[in-house]
Amino acid sequence: MLDSIEAFLFYGGYHLSVSDEHRGAIVHKGVRTLESVFMDLVKSAADS
Repeated sequence: MLDSIEAFLFYGGYHLSVSDEHRGAIVHKGVRTLESVFMDLVKSAADS
């Protein structure tokens, strides 16, 4: 989970220095990463 959040933070900071055409794809990847982390948390909570 922490690896996913670290990756999101990296991409979130990195997108400030890239062109607009790439920014959307990077932000989209960050959103997908957060969705994945959230679903993993929900699954682990349900299994507990």
